[in-house]
Amino acid sequence: MVVGSAGGVGREIALRLAEDGYSVVVCGRDGASVRETRQLIEWVGGRAVDVVVDLADSVAVDRLITEVFRLLAGEYGPRGVRINSVDLHGGGEPGAIAEAVRFLVSPRAAYVQGAVLTMSAGADVAESHDYSSACK
Repeated sequence: MVVGSAGGVGREIALRLAEDGYSVVVCGRDGASVRETRQLIEWVGGRAVDVVVDLADSVAVDRLITEVFRLLAGEYGPRGVRINSVDLHGGGEPGAIAEAVRFLVSPRAAYVQGAVLTMSAGADVAESHDYSSACK
């Protein structure tokens, strides 16, 4: 499931995962864009399901997450499915972010489970820590 995959970084992640043979749940609030991402995935031979959800609606998001985790835990957990997350702060280059997600779902990350990878363009990291004393 790629939340926010109707466009931008999310779409890039969804397309790269589909290229690698993964089935993708495309999620976003704009139905036309969500369907377009699904169609792009199918056009390149991938498998996708589209789900229109407003991420500002906490009830709808909770329902979506509950259903997805129930599906993963019940059907795919015994088969080695890993659940990891990428937390974006301050933007970043879509291709680089997509490559990080591609790594997390690949066999190379077989022992990475329950990780939250925080990605940032750097500005928010520098602002949240005072490194001035270390630079003197």
